[in-house]
Amino acid sequence: MLRSFLLVLGCAALLGAANLDYAQAKKYLQDGRYDDAYRVFGYVGANRRHLRPYCDYYRALASYQTGQITRAAAILERHTAQENIPYLDESLELLNDCYLALDRAPEIHPLAAYKKVVKLFAKSQYPEALRLLEAVSANAQLDALPEDVYYYQARAYMYCAEPDQARRILLARADAGAVYYLGVLALQTRQTALALQRFNEVVQKYPAAEYAPQALYNLARQTRGENSLRYYRRLAADYPASRYADDAAWEVGSLYFRQKNYQRAAEVFLAGYGLDRYSDNADSLLYWAGKCYQKLGRVQDAALIFQQAAREFPARFYGWRAAQQLGITPVIPSDNVQLADIKPQTDRALLELVKLGEYGDALAEAKLLTDRNKQERISTALRIYLAHSAYKSGSYLDAINLSAGVLADAEKNHDHTVLAPPELWQISFPRVHAALVRANAAKNELPDNLIYALIREESRFDEDALSPASAYGLMQLIPATALQVMRQERIAADGFAAEILYRPDLNILLGTAYLRQMLEQFNGSQYLALAAYNAGPTAAARWLRQHGGWKDFDADVFIES
Repeated sequence: MLRSFLLVLGCAALLGAANLDYAQAKKYLQDGRYDDAYRVFGYVGANRRHLRPYCDYYRALASYQTGQITRAAAILERHTAQENIPYLDESLELLNDCYLALDRAPEIHPLAAYKKVVKLFAKSQYPEALRLLEAVSANAQLDALPEDVYYYQARAYMYCAEPDQARRILLARADAGAVYYLGVLALQTRQTALALQRFNEVVQKYPAAEYAPQALYNLARQTRGENSLRYYRRLAADYPASRYADDAAWEVGSLYFRQKNYQRAAEVFLAGYGLDRYSDNADSLLYWAGKCYQKLGRVQDAALIFQQAAREFPARFYGWRAAQQLGITPVIPSDNVQLADIKPQTDRALLELVKLGEYGDALAEAKLLTDRNKQERISTALRIYLAHSAYKSGSYLDAINLSAGVLADAEKNHDHTVLAPPELWQISFPRVHAALVRANAAKNELPDNLIYALIREESRFDEDALSPASAYGLMQLIPATALQVMRQERIAADGFAAEILYRPDLNILLGTAYLRQMLEQFNGSQYLALAAYNAGPTAAARWLRQHGGWKDFDADVFIES
């Protein structure tokens, strides 16, 4: 009996240690201690079967980072040969990198290479994309990939200053995409007249092609005055379902607004809003229609528009601005579902990863569950569960990102196929360090919510946030600014080191004082003060001058410009 008890106790301790070691190994990986990460992931994978697929991927990653390319490739080849593994795309992409480094290019996985190219383009990493594409091309595998791979190849050459190679690829293909990208190439090489000719050719010869609305959009952007308006109008009229259509409505409406033709601007904004009531531009189109009615003195019509914007878009900027125009607080929508009622399907690995606070890995496991159940996307219940778990553990960045996705889906699904419990709004807009925020808000005569909003936008409540511009902590303070505020507020700065800005108490103390100074400098305008906080008071003052100074200052025009 005693031996059995001790055995169970020992196993439990071992498994608990393995869980803690998993988190430590992730920390080693993050800190660049790749040999330690490799060793500890090996231990965890040997003792935690449900975490082994994750450990294998991270062992390969650690090996690759230390130059152990052959070892990384061997791990990944075993890993990707299994079914239902996490990070399959990432594993195949890393395996391709290994093959390139090992001069084994013929073994590259072409589809994984294509997916990696798409990601590299999103980051403007064109030389890396070109290297992959040239390897796939050398293997004669391009034809097995989606047709636009040739356009990626041409654009990679284009952005790597090899226009002749790009032109050769495009001229070999007689279709709308090739003509369109020949136009892009002409723009890249400063041949504007030729670019316009190519874009017009797309519109005239291939009006049903997916590139036709893009071509019209480029024509509108590359021309001026009535010609530009004509192209924008045609885009909105002929391609109302295109993702460029409400952009076109915005451009045309804005032009009429600047010309003070408010009646025509309102008509265009409302027409653009009607194209897709839940597009990314829908709230701005609706709000600016209301603003036009304000300019026309149609107060009741403006109020009705603002009420609609506040009701339909309570979590978007222009929904909030509309409520501000009306002097009301936006009403947060609440579906008839409680957080306690959310009971998603989970598995052992997901629960362990959540317990460890590894929400990126937990999301990967949720994707595997989704695939096993033959569902198209991760269930709402599972995403809410992960968001709530992240919130409870203090992982606010993960909580905000996960909950924001659910709320966006709920907004776009007014048939209530996606239900969001009211607590999800609290998770997406947390009120962390409440005592510190309240005290410093009162000291500086600032609204609590302004501070919470600034912290959410600047750092997502990550106390250890460090920006590429060397801004530190919750309120993203640059050391020079922090020292300046400390002198002005008569706070002792002896032995100052930038790392102390990670302290929430000092960061919020200095951040709120600096925000108060910006508000005082810019006549209490939150918009200019926030712009000054982010970009510096010199830049904000310059923008104010460019907009005619205080006499003609319009907050909405300032924000959009």
